[in-house]
Order: sequence, then structure tokens, then C-alpha cells
Amino acid sequence: MKLIPTLCCSALINPFYPMVEASTIKYRLSLRLLRLLACLMAGGIMAQALGCLAPYLLMEDSQAAGMIAHLLMQHLSY
Repeated sequence: MKLIPTLCCSALINPFYPMVEASTIKYRLSLRLLRLLACLMAGGIMAQALGCLAPYLLMEDSQAAGMIAHLLMQHLSY
């Protein structure tokens, strides 16, 4: 951030007067790509959690539900 050469009195009178330059964001495309990848990974984690819980909630046999959830996790991990 660079100081803008001006008198301090004008900033005291007008609180909305900027005392420093607004910095620009570098690497916008990289940030957008990383944000997209983070959202995809968060969605994948939520899908895995839901896929693990769904057999337990939908089936009455907990052992079979555990086996199905295990198979589902194996396929989702690949």
C-alpha cells in the first residue's frame, strides 16, 4: 500500500477520503481456479458423507448397510 501525498487535515474532515491506494488483486484466474477446486472438493466430501449415511438411514439391517457404505466409499475414492 502506498500513501497518497496529501494533507492529513483533508482526511480528518472527510472520513471517506482514502489515505492509501487500493491494492489490486493479482492472479485473478489462479484464485478463481483454486476457489472452483475447493468448492468441488467440499461438494465431494459432502457427497461422501451423505453416501455413507444413506444406507444406514434407508436400510434396517445395519451390517448390510455398512457393507454397502464401504463399497460406495471404495468406488468414490477412485
